[in-house]
Amino acid sequence: MEKNKMLGTVQEIDGTNYFLDKNGRLIPESAIDEVDRRRHNTVIRNVKKMYKLHKELEKLKAYVLDSVEKFEEFSRKKHKVIGGKKGYLTLHDYSKQYKIEIDVKPYIALNESFSHAVEKIENCIQRWNQDAHESPYTQYIQEILKEALNLEAGNVSHARLLSLRKLKIDDPEWKEAMNLLDKGREVVDSKRSARLYKKNEKTGEMEHLSLNFSNV
Repeated sequence: MEKNKMLGTVQEIDGTNYFLDKNGRLIPESAIDEVDRRRHNTVIRNVKKMYKLHKELEKLKAYVLDSVEKFEEFSRKKHKVIGGKKGYLTLHDYSKQYKIEIDVKPYIALNESFSHAVEKIENCIQRWNQDAHESPYTQYIQEILKEALNLEAGNVSHARLLSLRKLKIDDPEWKEAMNLLDKGREVVDSKRSARLYKKNEKTGEMEHLSLNFSNV
């Protein structure tokens, strides 16, 4: 029962244990079915171990990135490179049996130019549909818009819309929309992550050892 108390799911009041329910109410242990108590204890017991491992992964990720950054700084000084941008990096051990990849994931923000671009694209489609000579790209563009603006799923894909730039459409409003698409994307932050690989002795291929650092 002590493990439950440490996670704040059980409180002891005047010698009686109370379980916290989903509505924030304290329910006396005697009023809870044995199956519910065992289920609760099983979840809490495993959550505690998993949470501890999660915190250890956070520390390990910080250690790996810090040690790689120190090596990068050493290498820059050795080669007399001033400054330098932290980007994608691959490091091998001397035997080439192990590999660490450092990846950089940019965080993209979409500003008002993106919304303006979408409006102009929709205006173009509407205008072309009214014209006697409909653009051969209209259906394709509508499909891209639907995929890129999957609002029901909460997804907006700027990259998917950018694929429209390859279309050669001689229309002033369309060209304005493409220019706005370029302006509608801003890199506001970035996050470094690390991946570990080990060479398979039988196949000779580098195999990814998953630690899922990108989500830690």
